[in-house]
Amino acid sequence: MSNFQEALEQYAAAQHILHKTYPAIDDEKLLLGVISNLLKSIEYTMAEVLEQNNHPVQDSFEAKFQLFRNHIPQNFVNLINDLQEIKKFQKTSSVDFRRQGKFVMCGENYNLKYLQAKDVQHYLEQVKDLLDHSLGIKNRKA
Repeated sequence: MSNFQEALEQYAAAQHILHKTYPAIDDEKLLLGVISNLLKSIEYTMAEVLEQNNHPVQDSFEAKFQLFRNHIPQNFVNLINDLQEIKKFQKTSSVDFRRQGKFVMCGENYNLKYLQAKDVQHYLEQVKDLLDHSLGIKNRKA
């Protein structure tokens, strides 16, 4: 299976979690699963675009991102940075909990970060735009 097909599968999984599983279970912690799937989708997309542009294979997300950012507009760079920041903040947060339809993460010095379904829906739409943009890059090279 190609990297781009893997990217589309990860995107579809994120979409399914947000639109089917989350409403049925009503657990905001699932929103982190959506973010994780979106990041995996982005990573597969980066690998595909870099491969198409004859860049050497990179193992780490950061290494791929440093090369990939030269092929995409700034709004997609900001999107990827935002998603990575959410994941990193959650990993380092000392406490996380659900409250009033939000997933709340508490970091050092009691910094709070909130994640809610409408934010994740916005990220989902932006990742779809990134996939479409990357497919355009891929098709130009083919």
